[in-house]
Amino acid sequence: MRLLALLLCALTATAVGAARWASFAAYPGARKLCDQHVTASGMEIAWQSYATADPVGRVVAFYEKDQKTEATTGEAGEKTLRAPARDDDVLSIIGAESAERLPHCETAPPPEAKTVIVVSSAMRRR
Repeated sequence: MRLLALLLCALTATAVGAARWASFAAYPGARKLCDQHVTASGMEIAWQSYATADPVGRVVAFYEKDQKTEATTGEAGEKTLRAPARDDDVLSIIGAESAERLPHCETAPPPEAKTVIVVSSAMRRR
């Protein structure tokens, strides 16, 4: 229950009114596709998937500016950023046509979507 409360706080608006996805700014106009939670070997991971009609490059540039760090390229071809403030918060960006290469849900991106954003936050159990 504590994890859920922490995640809800992290994913809701901050005191200044800007929406956040874990340690990341919410991408303007992105549509939420799903919200999942998994538990594995001493860790709980919550992840959310979003879609936007903006191209991958624009989304990557937004988050590189927001986090003041450069994205890396992952095994599936996705661009990934780890939040400098919290290494267990990860944001992955991939073209909508390749979204099945990342954790995904039953809700498919809408036809106009060019990019899918997956935000995950891990909490280590004590």
